[in-house]
Amino acid sequence: MTGIDQKHELLGETFTLSPHKAMHWDRKKTLILGDLHLGKTNYFRKMGIQVPQDTKEKNWAKLRSLLIQFRPERVLFLGDLFHSRRTSDFERLGKEIEKNPNVSFELIKGNHDILKKEWYTDLNIKLHDPVLKEAPFLFTHEEIEDSQLYPISAHVHPAVKFRGSGRQSVSLACFYFGEKGAIIPAFGSFTGYHTIRPVKTESVYVVLPDKVMKVN
Repeated sequence: MTGIDQKHELLGETFTLSPHKAMHWDRKKTLILGDLHLGKTNYFRKMGIQVPQDTKEKNWAKLRSLLIQFRPERVLFLGDLFHSRRTSDFERLGKEIEKNPNVSFELIKGNHDILKKEWYTDLNIKLHDPVLKEAPFLFTHEEIEDSQLYPISAHVHPAVKFRGSGRQSVSLACFYFGEKGAIIPAFGSFTGYHTIRPVKTESVYVVLPDKVMKVN
């Protein structure tokens, strides 16, 4: 079940926004994901924090679903692919890459991507450090400003807070498109949120369990 996607036009290009918290650059057949933090649940469970095991399994199911739905020629990770340490998820990703030999898997290094360079090479992951320039866009992990290219980043885990009656509120992950750059939501389920307050000139799409919905 893939849910209901949304199309967003940006600088003459079309992107498909998925409720699986990923974005597909349609013309380039490129699947874009940020902040998977593979191994994070293992890390916390070893510390005695009982993160539900199905949290990790849901992330893997979402990744496989996206590969089947879009059949991309390239997968671009916008940083924080692994959560610092090498865990069983490292070998598990290697198996997923082996199942997709015609797909180029590429990583823009983030602050958590501190594994040895040759380990990424062993997985057939191409590294970009610190950015990837592909006009009219600049792909990066953290937000930066560029006078010539439009930055697309991850890192901050953007979300919008909605308030109901009384003191009720809910924060929903979102795709953010501003005048000076875009930010995609964190793909990994076990991540926090950074609340943004968009203005009228910016476009925001919130992620619901089964669809992506434009709210600004």
